[in-house]
Amino acid sequence: MTKSNVQPPLHPQGNGPITQSADHTGKQILVPANSDIYIKARYKENFGSFQAISPLRTSETSGPDIFDLLASVSHSSFKVFNKLKAKRNEKNSLCHYRTDKLSKSEREMFNRGVRQLVGKNIIKRVPVSSEVTNVRKNTYMINPVIIKCWEYEEACSVWMQLD
Repeated sequence: MTKSNVQPPLHPQGNGPITQSADHTGKQILVPANSDIYIKARYKENFGSFQAISPLRTSETSGPDIFDLLASVSHSSFKVFNKLKAKRNEKNSLCHYRTDKLSKSEREMFNRGVRQLVGKNIIKRVPVSSEVTNVRKNTYMINPVIIKCWEYEEACSVWMQLD
């Protein structure tokens, strides 16, 4: 191997040798070799997958939408809905929430919230003896008309079978 005697070009203002680098757009920029380069990247927020909801109410004659329904429930019921929504299977709107690790008061508050959501027809309890597969105790179904799921027709038929 032979060493090359080629020297890097000097910066026009006499700041030492020049190195070539690319910025975030891919454009070549000239930077003195003894300086640091800081490239500030933009923060991009990942919002995750989007979910279809029921049509929004546009007049008094149309039925209530998800926002009207959730505005009509108590704060604790709203919290329960958010907990169930976080556990929701996007494929069929089923959600399982374990209550065995909750304290007695937390479990009572959870059950009160569930009762109110069931009364407003936002969720339904799925019995363990149901024909729905993979059903365990404390399995619920969020109304597929309010929040759409991937298997919408099948979920609607299951929803109609639940009492």
